Amino acid sequence: MGIFLAFIGFLGVITFLIIAIFSLLKKNVKAKKSFMLAGASFIVFILGVSIDDDASRVVKDDSKIENEEKQEEGKEEEKEKEPEEKIDQGVYKVDYNENINGLEIEIPEIEVTKRKILVTILTKNTTEETISFYPDQGDIIIDDTQIGANMFSSKGDVSGDIHSGIKKEGILVFLAGDKEFSVENINKVRLNLGRIYSDNYDIETVDFDEIIELKNN
Repeated sequence: MGIFLAFIGFLGVITFLIIAIFSLLKKNVKAKKSFMLAGASFIVFILGVSIDDDASRVVKDDSKIENEEKQEEGKEEEKEKEPEEKIDQGVYKVDYNENINGLEIEIPEIEVTKRKILVTILTKNTTEETISFYPDQGDIIIDDTQIGANMFSSKGDVSGDIHSGIKKEGILVFLAGDKEFSVENINKVRLNLGRIYSDNYDIETVDFDEIIELKNN
């Protein structure tokens, strides 16, 4: 509609201007009327251009809104397709403190990552005899998987003979090997860290075999 009015207006301006000029040259009284008609045609031309411009803006705005909606829909679809981010580390404060055959054993923290599990362990011999304990040769059991401690990666001094009154502290390291630990799915571990025995043969040898719950604090 706007283009049509603009075309008619433009055609009218040209036509009536030509007629007005010829009328002036011939000193015809129609010149004034022709100029007025040319002015009216110009108004029609401006009106047509304005209508077309407004229509174009509406189309552009609608198109812009539609594109924005499509972009938002695309972002939502991408979010839905994105896999849930996997947890790759968990540090758990553990409240384990027991006295086994006179050996105080404390496990304050267990850290689980995709590649390894770190068990912080503290011991103290509260007896008069020497106690032997080798936790860095023990195992960790997760569901149906058993993994031996890595003696060379373990830190501190936790294994061997522990004389009366002596404290020891270290970190046991259990490596995942070829597979990765599923951090978010591990909520408990079983620690089988070997025997605790005294040089006093009257004291019965006991195995350290405990299940530790891993809870977020």
